[in-house]
Amino acid sequence: QGGPGSGGASGQAGSGQAEQLTFLAVRRILMLHSIILSIGGIPLIYLGDEVGTLNDYSYASDPAKADDSRWVHRPAADWDQRTLAQQSQATPGGWIFAELRRLIRLRTAQPAIWDGTMEVIESGNPHVFGFVRHHGGQRLLVMANFSEHPQEVDRNRVRVYGPGYHFTDLISGSDVSAESGLSLEPYQYVWLEAQ
Repeated sequence: QGGPGSGGASGQAGSGQAEQLTFLAVRRILMLHSIILSIGGIPLIYLGDEVGTLNDYSYASDPAKADDSRWVHRPAADWDQRTLAQQSQATPGGWIFAELRRLIRLRTAQPAIWDGTMEVIESGNPHVFGFVRHHGGQRLLVMANFSEHPQEVDRNRVRVYGPGYHFTDLISGSDVSAESGLSLEPYQYVWLEAQ
């Protein structure tokens, strides 16, 4: 769940902070997409969401649109931005586009997500949203940190819904042990399958 702006020094004063804020904003966007794609139903992605299109407040200067705030997220399509995003992951839009495509492919391979049942769970942490998806023999524990700070989920909460402490995180492809609790980085999301 890395991406552009995740490391390196900046040559301009203040730009390091701007890069960090952009990095966190993109992680927040991707965390929300991970929930949209895993919680159930048919995912909805508005035109522009796939590349992180920013809100457009110019609608307020058009008398025909000024009274309808829905226009804030209906800017004219920027096809150059989409082309750039498809060609390079080095931009925030490219990172979002690439990760969204990867999440969609991952979703299509998980019966528990596209044909399973969903149960919201109590994570024990007000910053962490969790639910369980299961279908047949597949059971996924989905957790998402809604905070810009690292968060922990008690090991017993994980074990109850897991079951167990050892998982494969389908998002990162890595093994995860929750024997000491589950640690989540800012805006991190995991799709945990019991090992």
